[in-house]
Amino acid sequence: MKLLTALAQYIESLPGITRDQIDAFADLGTLAPTGVNLGHGFEVGRFKYDAVIDIDRCPAQVATLLLAGLVVWLSENDPGRDERELDDPDIDVTLGDDQTVFVQITVEFNESVEIVENDAGLIAWDGRTWTVADVPIYVATSGTVEKG
Repeated sequence: MKLLTALAQYIESLPGITRDQIDAFADLGTLAPTGVNLGHGFEVGRFKYDAVIDIDRCPAQVATLLLAGLVVWLSENDPGRDERELDDPDIDVTLGDDQTVFVQITVEFNESVEIVENDAGLIAWDGRTWTVADVPIYVATSGTVEKG
């Protein structure tokens, strides 16, 4: 639920919004086993869920900033949404008093669940121990081609 956490932190960084105004949770989650070998670890599954973020007493003038910021945040932090056929965010806004609104954002996410081998890991599998972590990706910066 890295994306849910990161999105909630982004929203909290907006002017006039504090942590005590935000309630964030994953809803309607499904976990699909994958077992994909990524070289230095495995993707063991995909977690598809609705990230629900409720914002209480959101300053009305911040609501439009929130909507624009959400679109930009998603494009930068969750690219490939169209390829994964994820729904567009649902936004519900309820008027509060003259200066505040109540906002509920629902965003569909589909995240990789990855494990890497670790002697102190808590997951026993295939005779080894593993921990939940992003599998590192190593990119070659140079190389040699030998004629043979």
